[in-house]
Amino acid sequence: MTDTSPFVSPCRPVRVPPVVLLLLSLLAVGGFTPPAMAVPVEGLYTAEVPVEEAAETSRDVAIRRALAQVLTRLTGDPAVARGSEAKALLDRADGFLLEFGYRQDETEPERRWLWARFDGAAVERALRDAGLPVWGRDRPQVLVWLARDSGGSRELVAPGEAGWYELLQQRAAVLGIPLLIPRLDAGDRSLLTASDILAGFEEPLLRASERYPAQTVAAIGVVQAGPGLWEARIRIHDGDQREQTTVPADSPEVALEEAMDWLAARLASHHARAARQEYEGRVELRVNGLRDGRQYAEVINYLEGLDGVSQVRPERLDGQTLTLLVMVRGGVRALASQIALGRVLQAEVSGGDPTRYRYAGATP
Repeated sequence: MTDTSPFVSPCRPVRVPPVVLLLLSLLAVGGFTPPAMAVPVEGLYTAEVPVEEAAETSRDVAIRRALAQVLTRLTGDPAVARGSEAKALLDRADGFLLEFGYRQDETEPERRWLWARFDGAAVERALRDAGLPVWGRDRPQVLVWLARDSGGSRELVAPGEAGWYELLQQRAAVLGIPLLIPRLDAGDRSLLTASDILAGFEEPLLRASERYPAQTVAAIGVVQAGPGLWEARIRIHDGDQREQTTVPADSPEVALEEAMDWLAARLASHHARAARQEYEGRVELRVNGLRDGRQYAEVINYLEGLDGVSQVRPERLDGQTLTLLVMVRGGVRALASQIALGRVLQAEVSGGDPTRYRYAGATP
């Protein structure tokens, strides 16, 4: 088949000339919005906590608690804010503070809240200096399915029912997890049952999840194990990784919150970069299956928007293969992790060379 690309002969690789670089740059300015499963999380450096009064002592305690929320969101792990490494940061919370204020609760006027915004760059730098991981703002969207078994009666939990999804959404906001709630309409119910979730059946779960734009799928089964004893059985499917655990608690609400904490910690372990990974490395990336200039520009624009990427430079074209040099914080592993969150590029071989990809719109 003859390559119809206006930029390159299919016979031999060529270095990308300046005029092509200019054209690609102009195309990229058009602002592609490629379909992706990663979601940029807003408000990573702000937090709001209840406060008793505006006195200085109360304010200092509240600011410390607000920073603890930010540390949890930046690392994805609630245990980090309770650790010894974070204590030094919390002890100087005022040093990271940019602004703060108070507001009254509209529904409960007697309640008062303090909101605070912190210096994100300084907090991230302090986390890295302490050897703690930092999770970027682009995070996998998580589809959560809920089922319950209370005394032998098994059923799927619908949005708005029992307030369980609302509880998960509130906790997810604290943790910085983009949550996706299933419709649970007739289409979903025809593919997935409560028993599938409670028994841990993978095939119907993933089949029902195909209609949703999520890279990560979580199934939580809430079971009443005895009088005053509940447990949340949670399974996550994050790309190629599968994990599960059981969380005991004295109420379904506590079980769900702890299940969400475990979910966030596991996702952070997959996607957050530790300080030792924060060097900036140069990665030579090869993308196959590109047919025209708009696709070249789409790939460049997509890579430039990834968290930690500081530069993308086209190097050469060889038929339908574009070779690029990418400067990225964390090197090739960090770049591969970011690419796996999206739908623009696919690894040529699953688990293979992390520098070779195929444009997702290309015909195999």
